[in-house]
Amino acid sequence: QEGSPTITPAWSADGRFIYFAQHTAQSSEALMDLYRISVDGGEPEKLDLAMARLRHFSVHPDGRRIAFSSMGENPPNSQVWIMENFLPGDKKK
Repeated sequence: QEGSPTITPAWSADGRFIYFAQHTAQSSEALMDLYRISVDGGEPEKLDLAMARLRHFSVHPDGRRIAFSSMGENPPNSQVWIMENFLPGDKKK
């Protein structure tokens, strides 16, 4: 899309996952879902987070927290949020 911002994916601290955002199937052009995919392959895992203009991810080394930015549906009214305990646990434990 012309004029769309670059959305840079992020690596997990352990190097096992790549996190990225993708536009939702809903009608809002700005709404994006957060996904992660294993470096071993397989299908991307949709995480329980959808937000407008989601970008700039940073996954905490403990794998339980993620920082990101979102300008929301109305960029002049941007906000800062903290979300905790929404990432899935490690399935290999």
